[in-house]
Amino acid sequence: MTLSPLARRLIAYPLAVAAAVSVWCYGFGEVEADLETLVGSASVRAGMAQQMDASSPDGAALRARLLAEAGDLAARAAAVDPEAALVLETQAFLSLLDGEATEAARLYGAARSASDCEAVHRDLLVLHEAKAWSNAGETGRALRLLSAAPPATLEAVALQREALRVRILTRDSQRDEAIAVARALADQSWGTAAETAFELLEAIGAWDAAEEALAKSRWQRPVQDYFLARLKLRSGHTDTAGSLLERSIGTGDQEVARQCRRDRDLWVAGIGAERLDRFMTPRAELATPPGAR
Repeated sequence: MTLSPLARRLIAYPLAVAAAVSVWCYGFGEVEADLETLVGSASVRAGMAQQMDASSPDGAALRARLLAEAGDLAARAAAVDPEAALVLETQAFLSLLDGEATEAARLYGAARSASDCEAVHRDLLVLHEAKAWSNAGETGRALRLLSAAPPATLEAVALQREALRVRILTRDSQRDEAIAVARALADQSWGTAAETAFELLEAIGAWDAAEEALAKSRWQRPVQDYFLARLKLRSGHTDTAGSLLERSIGTGDQEVARQCRRDRDLWVAGIGAERLDRFMTPRAELATPPGAR
């Protein structure tokens, strides 16, 4: 039985994590030189390097070491099959981490055209290639790629593509078009499409459109009230924002409390620390009067 590239990746990744842990503890040694293990191990190291804080000398040194190991593993994978989609994708990711966005975009495009690249994998590579072109400053090319590509099979990938399109249009100073795309996204039935559209529109500062998207979201009422309160605050309606905030916090919803803590500086600047702390203070539980049931 021949496994698809996506299935091979899903199988290879957990195996590579175990291999990486072993290598981390005991040194590189001899690794079975099959494509899945090499690509998976390179991906694990590259992912670790991406998350590494390089602001300190030790962090920078560790990041460099991980990238060097990932590059060596990717080169060994390329020696096995230089035209495999997974190999080209790994090389693209490493180029992106090295700051070579144009080369990364080229390699993602080559991976899409590889003979072993299946449709679902290609859908994801379109997304990554568009990101790379955007990072390289080629926003027009990124947008053309997203427009020309066939619709994604997976809803999650389709959602990410449209969100990327909105972000690129916004960075490219095409605000009206970005708002139109985000509004259309809010009407899609894909999972969290309305929630994503709301977040994009709020970031753009399109308050009315964001409120429309919020009303279509699947968030519970307390969370909707919280985000509406934040919208009202940012659009200058402080009194309405305060009332909505108090109501949403008063429900005891944990997500509302988490969001409020995250946005504390915004609320302190808008309604004041004293009022915010009063909202956030748990209300005392009342005793039952004697004789009451």
